[in-house]
Amino acid sequence: MAAAGPFAGAFAGVPFLVKDLHVHIKGERSGEGSRLWDHFRPDYNSTLYDRITAAGFNTFGETTSPELGLTVTTESAAYGLTRNP
Repeated sequence: MAAAGPFAGAFAGVPFLVKDLHVHIKGERSGEGSRLWDHFRPDYNSTLYDRITAAGFNTFGETTSPELGLTVTTESAAYGLTRNP
């Protein structure tokens, strides 16, 4: 995304991670922590992602999520246990 050109908006160029939970990015994997949807690649951006982009954020990655966001810890069958430093 950074190679696409200069950023505009209130948060122009600020690095940003997107949670893999109901935030769809066109062409990118969006499994929501579930093995069932692990290979889903939407052909559209979610409204929230469009707003993040319009604000100027530089999205450079995606964080894992618990399966369908149903628990408070990230221990999904698709990605295993998330360990933070």
